[in-house]
Amino acid sequence: LYLFASLLRGVRSDFAPEIWKYLGFVGNASIYSQTEIWVTVGILIINGSLVLIKKNHIAFFISMSAIATGYLFLLIAGVWGVNHLDPFWLIVLTGFGIYLPYLTITTSVFERMIAITRHKANIGFLMYIVDSIGYLGYNVLLLFTGFILPNLNLPSLFFTWIVILGIAGLMISSLSSLYFYRRLK
Repeated sequence: LYLFASLLRGVRSDFAPEIWKYLGFVGNASIYSQTEIWVTVGILIINGSLVLIKKNHIAFFISMSAIATGYLFLLIAGVWGVNHLDPFWLIVLTGFGIYLPYLTITTSVFERMIAITRHKANIGFLMYIVDSIGYLGYNVLLLFTGFILPNLNLPSLFFTWIVILGIAGLMISSLSSLYFYRRLK
């Protein structure tokens, strides 16, 4: 789940000018910070409110639901939003869809998973592992698109990927939730 979010986060961030150009927007550079303010505030409110939930089981499954919701946002953005949303709101929706799983995994899921399974673990180590895998995956993607498919249109492919990874992320987060629900019964 984290790998998918890392790949999309990297492409969305590093190729933002190309994505905006692909969407037909050329001009004011402040659009980048305007969209990210909406994303940041929304993600902070959602992830910040998870701290208020005292019961680890409930917080864990709400966190998993937030991850699934993020992937649902990606799916909506890719299937419907590309043709029906203003580019500004499309980028905001993809931001929510990417950062909700990306940050919820490291800020809530690991913490609550350690608490409910009662395993001796270190959240820093888990974060290090998933970050390493995420960055490795993103670097492989950059090398692949740079050397093997140099003429690949990444902005166009980005909107295809958000559909594919949105579906995969929904499936994996649902199956993971089901696994933990059965395991923790």
